[in-house]
Amino acid sequence: MASASNKQGPGSARRRALVTGASGYLGSQLARRLVHDGWTVHVLVRPGSNLAPLAGVCDALTVHAFGGATTELVDIMRAAAPDAVFHLAAAFLAEHRPEDVETLVQANLLLSTQLLEAMAANEVRLLVNTGTAWQHYENRGYDPVNLYAATKQAFEAILA
Repeated sequence: MASASNKQGPGSARRRALVTGASGYLGSQLARRLVHDGWTVHVLVRPGSNLAPLAGVCDALTVHAFGGATTELVDIMRAAAPDAVFHLAAAFLAEHRPEDVETLVQANLLLSTQLLEAMAANEVRLLVNTGTAWQHYENRGYDPVNLYAATKQAFEAILA
């Protein structure tokens, strides 16, 4: 991790980030670190998300509650004008039921694809995406152990 000495000095342009999944553990820790390192941080959350994991840094963030429309995300991306998008949002279910399919596809594939569209519309080029070891179970080639892993891999295929 970068040290405090890597903070940007006075007069330098602050880097800007958009973080998805910021109400979760990894996303909140990343948002904290980016703020600590001097970034201007925008976070994308679902309406009604619990922002408790961001306690202590909420005042330093711009929070965007995303309702689900691609055009809305294009507008959010324009407002955030990020240098980098950190995509940590996901719906995780180790075992799903038939009624969970829509949630998994919407969170892990639709949102991710909408994010790409919003980035393209605003000429944002840098995406840091997260996957899961479950996409390559026991270090094999593509071998998803569940629908969660398959949706994460499907988005990686769209990226390719």
